[in-house]
Amino acid sequence: GDDTVQEGCWEPPAAPRPCALPSLKNIVAVYGKSLEQLLLDGIKDIAYAPALEAVASNCPMLEQLAVTLPERDTDAALKAALSLIGAQCSRLVLLRLDSSSRSHKAAVDSLALPLFSCLSSLTLWCSA
Repeated sequence: GDDTVQEGCWEPPAAPRPCALPSLKNIVAVYGKSLEQLLLDGIKDIAYAPALEAVASNCPMLEQLAVTLPERDTDAALKAALSLIGAQCSRLVLLRLDSSSRSHKAAVDSLALPLFSCLSSLTLWCSA
């Protein structure tokens, strides 16, 4: 047992890596069939159009949805994804959309009837 430490061999422990959020698409692929609430408002850069399309496809039991809409998606892509949710998530009664960091046009345009026909609570945050 040689307990001597050779100079220059010791390295400090590596800094912990920041924990990456799983993608929304992965979350709904795993839990979507039974999800009734998906409340992600305040979390930026997770609810892109493809992820919202995955919500529509995988969450038939969804009753409550809250998301922050990303800056980088086009209005057309977001409108299509939100409209898909309105058509396929027929049990949705509560919808909260934070559009404060982007144009609210896509959110408003997607709310046309007969989409989201069971809504009893709607909150839309818009920029000034």
